[in-house]
Amino acid sequence: QRAFRASFQLVAVVDAIVRGAVYFLLGLISAKTVMTSVGLLPAVVIGLVVGNFFHFRLNARRFQYLVLTVLAIAGMKLIVP
Repeated sequence: QRAFRASFQLVAVVDAIVRGAVYFLLGLISAKTVMTSVGLLPAVVIGLVVGNFFHFRLNARRFQYLVLTVLAIAGMKLIVP
């Protein structure tokens, strides 16, 4: 399970980088967007580490409630100005 998660995370990160490069070469995103994305890479690494930490310490039910709560709050923020 741990190896599968690590492999999936690597594939997702590489996919995002390759996709971003292709979009840039095709002119679909600007250099400013690429630089902003590069600046956010430390947040991606932190998110992966924190996500792995919680994945192995939270049971599935608690994680589900946490995700649903975050989604509900995000949804309310979209509805309420």
